[in-house]
Amino acid sequence: MQGRPSFPLREDPFSLFQNYPSGTIDGDVIVSLSDPARVDFKFRLAEMRVMMMNEFAADAMLSEEDIISVGQNLTDTGPCTVIRLAEPLSDGVRFRLPRTLAWLAKLGIIKLKGPTATSIVSAPCSASVKSEAQKWVELGMVERARGAI
Repeated sequence: MQGRPSFPLREDPFSLFQNYPSGTIDGDVIVSLSDPARVDFKFRLAEMRVMMMNEFAADAMLSEEDIISVGQNLTDTGPCTVIRLAEPLSDGVRFRLPRTLAWLAKLGIIKLKGPTATSIVSAPCSASVKSEAQKWVELGMVERARGAI
């Protein structure tokens, strides 16, 4: 019957969370440190990891070494796209980057911003418009050329 919840004794999650912000973290999302002048990335990460509640999904995210590498990349280069942050990561762990970035944003360590016409970072091949899938395929081809499996 239309208009009735599947489980009448439970809230419908779509209506319950409809006011929460949502979006997807794709390769064109711009990542930046929340406050680069305030605290060192490694220190802030260690500070958050002390709390057990921030470790429950560690197996689904990048390793601590890779997270620190991402943070160092942001510290050195400033804001950049997800696709650029993915470049130095090995093929076998890249799929964990968006989840890790969402976790870091939730902790307030980084900020995520959708791409706009006046974005602070231009795509490496901005002359031709490429789909998200094409960008990831090209990134994989670059990694294979570097010797990745």
